[in-house]
Amino acid sequence: MPLQNFTLIELGTVMVSVIGGVAMLCGVIARSRCDKVRLCCGLIDCHRKVLKETLDVEQPRKVSA
Repeated sequence: MPLQNFTLIELGTVMVSVIGGVAMLCGVIARSRCDKVRLCCGLIDCHRKVLKETLDVEQPRKVSA
């Protein structure tokens, strides 16, 4: 069963879809707070140090009447 011919638009669509999926996966991993990341059933295994970020949140002001 030979492959069918495809157009540049179809090739571009597939490439953008794959690159977009990889970019989304990288974004999720970057925002994750997990210290152990495993992909593809352990094919890619990564232990990393997660930096704890502190948010400066203003305390609510008490209103005096």
